[in-house]
Amino acid sequence: MDPIISGVDGNASVFIIGKLGGDPEYNSIIDSEEVDCANGTFYFGRYSMNETHNIHFNVPGIWRFKAITEDTEHDGEFCSSEIVEVEVQFPEITEIVSAVEFQLDQLWSSTLSAASEDSRKELGFWIYAEVDNNGGLSYSVGETEEGDDITDCSSRATISPSDPEELIPNEPWNTVKFAVAYAHAHTTLYYCPSSIEGRSTGPSEEDDKFANSRKLPILVYDYSANQIYGQDGEGSELYNPAGIKHAGECMQRSFFEKWSSLEESPLSPK
Repeated sequence: MDPIISGVDGNASVFIIGKLGGDPEYNSIIDSEEVDCANGTFYFGRYSMNETHNIHFNVPGIWRFKAITEDTEHDGEFCSSEIVEVEVQFPEITEIVSAVEFQLDQLWSSTLSAASEDSRKELGFWIYAEVDNNGGLSYSVGETEEGDDITDCSSRATISPSDPEELIPNEPWNTVKFAVAYAHAHTTLYYCPSSIEGRSTGPSEEDDKFANSRKLPILVYDYSANQIYGQDGEGSELYNPAGIKHAGECMQRSFFEKWSSLEESPLSPK
């Protein structure tokens, strides 16, 4: 960030403050050393005016920053720069899938293995993005969750995601861990009678509703064919081509509108 304050000595020190979803404000400068920020505004440090500096803020959203410095030509009054707006987005589906492709393939394989002549069930997990206090990004998946065992080939399998295990920071530069998508695999009909109606592949109506209500990518692993049928447990169709599709309209999780929304439940049912 390169703060620009007109008419101020280039060797002066500046204080950087920022706020998520609003204009940053402060109450006072304490002993010319530190900023007493107003509620919801964060103090990001003191820097030299004649240098460009990097600051870390790990929470996605629309951030607004400004620099404050002492105006020595006007009796030590403090003046501020114009506000600089920075928009931080959650990762998009293509990046997420690429980062956990191996785990997604394992999920599909495990779902096929869980099917038999007696039952079948959907499997799924949360996908997380973690950013440490140095700005390093990594991805991980949560524990594999199981839907109900389905013993009737005329019924559709479902899964109910648990609450994600997120790490919510106290300050914007601390380590964070956010859910960025939920993935689940639809079940095969391989062991079902060939006389059944079959099903369409890809996201269900319930998948679309879940994704759109939570403004979150939902990944669905399913067969590539548009329609699948029972195979009486015979042949090689169990391992027919399959891949990832996404439900709903969201290509990435919606960001936070304000700091207080981090402590709410943006992924709970709407």
